[in-house]
Amino acid sequence: MRTAALAYSFFSFFILCARGQNVKEAFKNQFQAQNSFEHLCGRLEYQRTSSLASRKALSRVHIELFKSTEEGQCCSASSLVEGVTTNSKGTFRFKHPSPGRYFVVARYRGTPSTLEVVVKEGKDATPCWQQELVIDHEGKMQLDRTISFDYGHD
Repeated sequence: MRTAALAYSFFSFFILCARGQNVKEAFKNQFQAQNSFEHLCGRLEYQRTSSLASRKALSRVHIELFKSTEEGQCCSASSLVEGVTTNSKGTFRFKHPSPGRYFVVARYRGTPSTLEVVVKEGKDATPCWQQELVIDHEGKMQLDRTISFDYGHD
């Protein structure tokens, strides 16, 4: 599944370049599509191995939201916008960050894991239960989204 998503990312990147966008602009657009939220909420998880079965919810972990700087560096020169703590099921919700670029920082096992995200305006927001911030065994954080299929009866 992750391979398909990665292949889709590269494919859409090349489509953007073929349409006449420069490489920098294409990377920027691809980043915003992959790491964007209409509202910043979801579940924080730890993934021990490459297997999805190794994931576990991270409860009582403090997560901070910092405004991104022009240089795109976190977090000493950035201003803290809000801090939240995950509940017993690992879920979190930042109240109402305004649209823009941010860094999400979670401290798990004493190590900060950071992910730059884009908060955008939108009416068709992905539900919180479909958004996960996942920290891997190396301390790297990424955004995952759960996709559900409706196998309707015709």
